[in-house]
Amino acid sequence: GRLICDMSTGGTDTSHIVLMNPDGTNMKDLGLGCMPSLSPDGRHVVCSDPREGIVRMKADGSDRETIERNGWGTQWSPDGRTIAWGSGTQIVLLDVKTNRRRDLLTPEQSAMLGSVYWNLGWSTDSQWIAFKARRATGNDGMVVVANVKSPDEFKILYEGPNRINEDFTWHPDNAHVVCAMR
Repeated sequence: GRLICDMSTGGTDTSHIVLMNPDGTNMKDLGLGCMPSLSPDGRHVVCSDPREGIVRMKADGSDRETIERNGWGTQWSPDGRTIAWGSGTQIVLLDVKTNRRRDLLTPEQSAMLGSVYWNLGWSTDSQWIAFKARRATGNDGMVVVANVKSPDEFKILYEGPNRINEDFTWHPDNAHVVCAMR
């Protein structure tokens, strides 16, 4: 296995994507970008770049291409079939094989949100996405989960003071979402 991360001397404008062995050896700088996600087969990377939006490249840093200028915070699904990212009040899903895009949220769900934050988290079975959002009215933070196959399976797990960190992951049982709060 390999580890992927971003490193910077300040903000996202100086951030570089770095791929390495788990012990820190064989470190390779893949170029500008932040919040990387490695494909499950280890052959490709998606990341965010403040100048380009959502970028996909080979794991050696070659064949870099912008796949969406207006997205941020992309993640590869554990099954490798879908890439997801936030865009305004929506999460966009890109089918890797067909290159087709679709919205995760219904128009009504999207309209109730003021923003969708970066660093969404896929369930280990690739069926759910957890993310931080804010309502269109007010500043309270929300922890939301949505099913990628059923638009009606949209749940607000938490709504309250905006002390939620934007990073989400799932317990292996696919029944619990993990995030940090202040």
